[in-house]
Amino acid sequence: EAALLEELVSLVRSADPDLCVGWEVRSRSWGFLLARAGALGRPDLRRALSRVPHDEAPLPLPAAARGPA
Repeated sequence: EAALLEELVSLVRSADPDLCVGWEVRSRSWGFLLARAGALGRPDLRRALSRVPHDEAPLPLPAAARGPA
């Protein structure tokens, strides 16, 4: 199962899609794959599938989201 997840990462990286979609993505499809990866000790699958570099710094909230000062 872990080898299948690694193959999925390789496939997604080689295809370099702009968008990945699915049906009921939170509980099935992508959500299921992410949950299985976590159960197998690979909680970073989302980062491995992403082309966006990981940054530990939180994103700043826009002024409208911060509320009144």
